[in-house]
Amino acid sequence: KFKNKCYPVLIAAANIPELNRMEKSERGFTIGACVSIAKLKEYCELCLKTEPTYQTRICQALLSQLNIFGSQQIRNVATIGGNIVHGSPISTLNPILVACDAKLKLINCDSNKEYEMTMRELFADSKKTDLGQNEILLSVSISFTETNEYLQSYKQAKRRKLDIPIVSCGFQVKLAETPTPVNDVTNGARWKIQSICLAFGSMAPSTIMMVKTQAYLTDKPWCKQTMKDALKCLL
Repeated sequence: KFKNKCYPVLIAAANIPELNRMEKSERGFTIGACVSIAKLKEYCELCLKTEPTYQTRICQALLSQLNIFGSQQIRNVATIGGNIVHGSPISTLNPILVACDAKLKLINCDSNKEYEMTMRELFADSKKTDLGQNEILLSVSISFTETNEYLQSYKQAKRRKLDIPIVSCGFQVKLAETPTPVNDVTNGARWKIQSICLAFGSMAPSTIMMVKTQAYLTDKPWCKQTMKDALKCLL
């Protein structure tokens, strides 16, 4: 059970108040690392009822995965922090957290120093998470989406529930309005891609981002032709 390792101290993290807080601000909300998936799901559903629709696109993207995250028993005990730190390549939450670039608050156990790291920085290396053995995840901060920012998450599996994904992904795009069409190929497109993130799970030892495709799409017009051209870069 403990992999033949001796642990001198065992801590029930579920009983630590600082790791179980949920706080909302004007810019978003902060979730303690030990908040369960079930409680996070309830919190996202509450935000949908109380916050402007455009700001809760991130909540909708999270809920599309939280609603099919394991069974109710698993959602009651699984935590958002455990899901992140474990860094499983089949995680369905990490891709959307990378896409929205959630911010992690960590503490170094040796120096007692707190610092922040984004999800994109955590998964910068496709083979491992950039987290030291003496570091503890305290909380996760998720920003509300802006007016022209959109997020979506997807999971492809043999079954809708209780099945590991064949592939999972989280997409984020922020658009900027252009005064005139960029060129003749845009078909009169009024928008260009200001920033974009394409994060995938189950395709590598950890969650990965399509860095080359993201670079190609940045500042491109938002139209069908751009998407078709991006497929060549993606594949």
